[in-house]
Amino acid sequence: MLVTQIEPGGAADEAGIKPGDILEKIGEIPVNDATFGARFRQRYGRAEGETVPVTVKRGGETMALSMRIRISVRVQESMGYDANASPKAIRIRKGILTGTSG
Repeated sequence: MLVTQIEPGGAADEAGIKPGDILEKIGEIPVNDATFGARFRQRYGRAEGETVPVTVKRGGETMALSMRIRISVRVQESMGYDANASPKAIRIRKGILTGTSG
């Protein structure tokens, strides 16, 4: 998993994880495991403050870092363009984004 952004002051920032790093494992759980999210919540969901090892690759070198678990809920919404949108949907989208109709 390529790290593209780090929240300033967050757990990853404090651990020394940088944008461009390739995140490989948190604790004993590989991040490329399809069940990573569920396994992480099951294992660390009640481990607030616990320190876990994090494995990243940076510039071809594997690094072992330590990260303190922080549990928080963050909802992020985003909107993207649908390349297959109908002409009507495109007009509606344009109206919403520009404040016009028609």
